[in-house]
Formats: sequence, C-alpha cells, structure tokens
Amino acid sequence: MVKSESKSNWNLIIHIPAYNSEKSLPELLLRLGKSVESLKKSGITTKQVIVIDDGSTDGTANVIRSATRDAEKKLQSNLPLALIQKKKNEGPVAAVLDGMKAALDFADKNGLTLANTIILRMDSDLEHQPEDIERVLDAVVSGAADVSVGYIHFDSRNGLLAPFFNEMVGLSESSLLGMGIPQFCPGFVAFRAHILKKVYPKLINASERFKKTFGIEMVTLDFVALAMAKLEFSSTIESVRLSPIENKWIKKIPLGKLWKYLDLHKKTMEFLKKYSISQE
Repeated sequence: MVKSESKSNWNLIIHIPAYNSEKSLPELLLRLGKSVESLKKSGITTKQVIVIDDGSTDGTANVIRSATRDAEKKLQSNLPLALIQKKKNEGPVAAVLDGMKAALDFADKNGLTLANTIILRMDSDLEHQPEDIERVLDAVVSGAADVSVGYIHFDSRNGLLAPFFNEMVGLSESSLLGMGIPQFCPGFVAFRAHILKKVYPKLINASERFKKTFGIEMVTLDFVALAMAKLEFSSTIESVRLSPIENKWIKKIPLGKLWKYLDLHKKTMEFLKKYSISQE
C-alpha cells in the first residue's frame, strides 16, 4: 500500500499498449476501476487511462469504446478512458512511444504539474495486475525514487527455462543500473513526469539508432528508458516484486522466443555501453 505519510496530491496517467486484447481488457478495466478508487484514498488522482490499440484484428477497440460510452452515461467516471486506434500494427516499440507522448501531451494540455504527476506504463494481458499499481507507485510517492519498476517472478508454468532465463538475463541487464531486477525487460514502470519528459526525446533517437545499427526494433525499450533515466539524469530507481501471474493468464514462452530475447539482450547491452560512452 502507499505509505500514509505520502498522501500529497499526485496525478496519475496510465498508458497501456494493446494488441488483440479483447479477452483480457474487460477484466483489466473492471479491476483497474477498483484500483483507481483505492488510489484516490492515498491522494493519487487518475487523470487519464490511455489504451493504444496497435492495429488489432479483434474487438480490442470496441471494448474500449463500449467502456467509454458506459462511463459517459454515468456522467462521472473513476476510469477516464481514452483510445488511440492505429489502422495497422506497428509493433510494441511504436505503441509504447505513442503512449508516452500521449501521456506527456495530456499533462501539458491540462496544466498538470509534472513534478507531481506520475506516468505509468503497463501491459494489457493481465500479467500486470491493477492491484499491484499502489505498490509500484509507493517508492515514487514516498519520495524514495524518481522511477519505480515492477518485476514478475516467472515460474515453471511459463515453461521450464523461463524462470532461469528471466533471472539470469534480468540480473545481467539491470547490473547496468547498479541494482538487480530478476526479469528480462520489465514493462510495469512508473516515471515522475518531469523525468520522462527528459527521457522521451532521447528514447526516440535511441530507438532509431538501434534499428539502424542492428536492423531490428528496440523491443527492450522499457529497459532502455530506465537506463537513460539512471545514466543520463542520475534518477533514483526502485523495484518491487509483483504478484504471481494468475493461472488463466499464464502464457508459455517458446524456446525459440527465449533465444531471440537473449540475442536482443546482448544487442541492447552492447548498444547501451556504447551509448553511455558517447554521452560522456
């Protein structure tokens, strides 16, 4: 829970990339609405929840539109939803970057004080559970950190090699931050908005350079954002272990995908080491 001494006024903007997520979104939004109510009691007001539909071929956009219409009928809603619908699938990197931009633009247009605004990114498949939001925000609202990241402890339900891979690669990856996060590229991340505003343009540049260098998308975008916050802006980062994934939302990670992730991890570490040197 958010510590009681941290109950100053905080604004929260959540952005959620989604692709063919019609099965998980109804439950996600329901649980998110309850979490938003709980956050209010801790002095955190959720100003906007932005779902980026990355060219889904299912009913993802319809779920959001339906939820938005239901909220409008009630005149006031504890879940202020907004939809960004892409005509075609552009991939997770573009979706996360679009979410960051939309969140920063919303804060600017609505005159929110960036130092007291948190921008949270989470997934739409319910591996990231809304009930964990308070714990992820805790380090930020308590003043202990500028950025907070939640990590998942994978187990054999995700595949026999998934726990070993995530711990080994995650710890290697996060050593660059001077800390240990035992998950490969965790994506449940809360930034104070004034930090993200500095990181965002550099992240776009890094994404373009990465693709030009390696010929692939920088899917490790979330981790690179953490690294930039730490290496360039000396941001303090805290991590929190998330709740176990519920059985019905468990996904097996194929061996071939883990192999691709390992290659991506190596390229990311190589890129960041060169990047950090070039910034000196």
